[in-house]
Amino acid sequence: MYWASGTAKVLELPPLTQKTYEQEELESSTDQTGSSPNQPKILALIRNKSGNLFVTLTSTSLQLWGFRPIVLISQVSRTKKSIEEYGENQNALWKPDGSLVVVQTSKSCLFTYNVIPFDDKSYKYQFGNVSHHYTTGAGEGNGVKTYLLKFRMTIRIDAGMEMAIGTEDYLIVTTKNPPAIQCIPWQAEPGATKTNILARLDFLHSKKGITRIVYDRKISLFGWITSDGRAYAVQFNEKPPTPPAGVKNSPLFWAGFSFHAEEFSKATFIAINAKFSLLAVGPVTSIAWTSDGYAVAVGWRDEGLALWSVYGRLLMTSISEDGPQSFPDNAKRGFLQMDDRLLLYHGGDQEDLSAINPDTIVWQHIPIPNMYITDNWPIKYASISGDGRYIAVSGRRGLAHYNVSSDRWKLFGNQQQEQEFTVRGGLLWFRHILVVACDNLRTHTNEIRMYSRETKLDNIYMIQNVQVPSNILYLSLLDNALLAYCGDNMIYHYLLTSETAGSASGNLVGLALCQQISFIGVIHAPARVRSISWFQPKSHKSFTPDNMQTASIIFLIDGKLVLLHPQKSDAGEVQYDLHVLADKIEFYWMANRGVGSLKNSLWACDGQGVKIWMNIWSQEEKAKDWQNDVLLSANKEGLHILLELEDEAVAFATSYQKLVYFGHALEVLLHQVLEDEAENSIGKAKGAVLPRVIRFLNHFPHALDVIVGCARKTEVALWDYLFSIVGSPKDLFEKCMTTGLLKTATSYLLVLHTLEPTAHSSEDTIRLLTRAMETEDYDLCTELVRFLNSIDGSGKTLKDASISIRASVANSNTNNSNNDDTR
Repeated sequence: MYWASGTAKVLELPPLTQKTYEQEELESSTDQTGSSPNQPKILALIRNKSGNLFVTLTSTSLQLWGFRPIVLISQVSRTKKSIEEYGENQNALWKPDGSLVVVQTSKSCLFTYNVIPFDDKSYKYQFGNVSHHYTTGAGEGNGVKTYLLKFRMTIRIDAGMEMAIGTEDYLIVTTKNPPAIQCIPWQAEPGATKTNILARLDFLHSKKGITRIVYDRKISLFGWITSDGRAYAVQFNEKPPTPPAGVKNSPLFWAGFSFHAEEFSKATFIAINAKFSLLAVGPVTSIAWTSDGYAVAVGWRDEGLALWSVYGRLLMTSISEDGPQSFPDNAKRGFLQMDDRLLLYHGGDQEDLSAINPDTIVWQHIPIPNMYITDNWPIKYASISGDGRYIAVSGRRGLAHYNVSSDRWKLFGNQQQEQEFTVRGGLLWFRHILVVACDNLRTHTNEIRMYSRETKLDNIYMIQNVQVPSNILYLSLLDNALLAYCGDNMIYHYLLTSETAGSASGNLVGLALCQQISFIGVIHAPARVRSISWFQPKSHKSFTPDNMQTASIIFLIDGKLVLLHPQKSDAGEVQYDLHVLADKIEFYWMANRGVGSLKNSLWACDGQGVKIWMNIWSQEEKAKDWQNDVLLSANKEGLHILLELEDEAVAFATSYQKLVYFGHALEVLLHQVLEDEAENSIGKAKGAVLPRVIRFLNHFPHALDVIVGCARKTEVALWDYLFSIVGSPKDLFEKCMTTGLLKTATSYLLVLHTLEPTAHSSEDTIRLLTRAMETEDYDLCTELVRFLNSIDGSGKTLKDASISIRASVANSNTNNSNNDDTR
């Protein structure tokens, strides 16, 4: 999941060394208006495929920038004559291999520029004769490489150009007169251009023109937006069938279909997510998916930007929203990965969470060592151990790990060892052992390595190195069972075993292969697997070769959550039943520990809420309807849904009674349900939740406090509905008097004073004041005296209370004397 952090950076275009047409225009503007803008307007900002370079475009110039650090490398400015003849710059695009930049002009011309690399660095630190030490930033270890923008050629599109896009083989251009699409090879050859008139493409509803095209090589798919606001998914056939003899029309290179119609909203932008096979489209200024496909950023010209998760959970927006929002903090050990540091949450370690000490630092900032990140940025993997003691990170090459207690990092002392492998498949902690899935770049093998936190980070001290036949896509660890899912569609199951014999410390760990499972025919595209996990009954302390055949396997394939449940055949062979639990799942996690039915539960986030499968493991049920186990799919607290199973809800909540804010949580529950149902006056009708909430509250000693606390914070107009379900406030007051909850009874007095005549509430106040005197709760007595004065300014009620209390005290003294005489 992604969170936006930091602030936006402002890039300033440097002044040009010679006067250009753009400067002349600025000076002309100054002469006429007396002021000039500070900077020319940037029309486009486009990065290359690898992300190490990007270009900015103004109406008369093109700038090439390096990304780490962000510096200007090269710049091309056009002359006044060029502007007048070919038009101003409008847009730019990269050739996918990064060797060429194409600029589109207002007079339907294309300028192509070669991007020529040099070995020399563009920027060098020089401090004269003074010895000066400096530190490079993340990803800046190799310095700024030199690139040169060199003009190559001009292409004039006589039919008028709408837009252009580059693929590996072609420069694709859409024209206006006539509306058509042309594929021009990068290596121009006579007659090699492939052209189709839009009128001949039957799948297009509008033949007027194409306003935007995007392309993704991984799935060989184009996305088109036409002038009428429709969106199309299109594929290109470089060698289409030859037309029948006698037909003069050229072959059709394009085929597709419309998936977004203008009646929904007129589309202006489209983006492809190949990782999840999704298309994002809408009436916006820009759309961009993250490289891993888990989030999409959307921009509007005037309103700002927003970030959503892959299936629609709003993560961040710069657009102001009306109304307060509450995001409860329930993280035990939050762990966030940033650009050059890690954030570790320690708020869950505090004993009392009822009050927040402003001097307490709950987020620990852990900078990643500059020696590692300067050459190996970006960080691709980060892992924290289950007890929160150890952290490991991996970037472009190698890895590093960190001890939270000692605040010390360990890096490879031998940089050659660090640079000879790259982590691919994940990092996992088993106790103090770091398990690494990696590609060995020197031997071209796929390996599972194990390093100890207690020894130096060096291959000499490597605990074990196991070679795997195919590239590892995902690692998963449950107890002592290690699961490696590989590109050959095989799962390799290993057991981590302690070898105490011959070890003084008993810390040696071995990795033993137990079984291999093929999923050929079950999973058609291994690269689509996002996550994989074991799942076994909690009764099994750890995995052994005997009980591992009873473990279920859970896959997340794109957004589809799949459970493979083991069943033994009559012949004793283990077969897996496949169950599709849910679709559009972003993340899932398993709770082996829990309360009541939450033991062995499976939790999944689908972008709109959370789904729970309770006690997913069932040895008794051989044919289980997994779909019926979905209990929660909402954005509210899970207790609302658990109320449908009252016994489970009580068992669940009982385990949390010791929390200081437990009563407040119950009050929030009652308040939310009351507001939801009071408007429609559902009452005790079938499906009403409020009666179930009251039955639930009555299992806890907090019930009377919760009810009156909710009432006092709710509009008086809702009281009749609340007490029609809960019971009369008079009866609840009497219950408080009977059970000795005098302070709670005081709160009910305020309710009774609002609902009943003053005389009745005065009588109840006098009774309560008498009881408070008997129990010597003088603070409460003071409050009650003030209350009596407030409801009766004449003082008569207070005098009556005083007489009643004296009589009660006298009777009490008489009874005590009689008891003494009896003794």
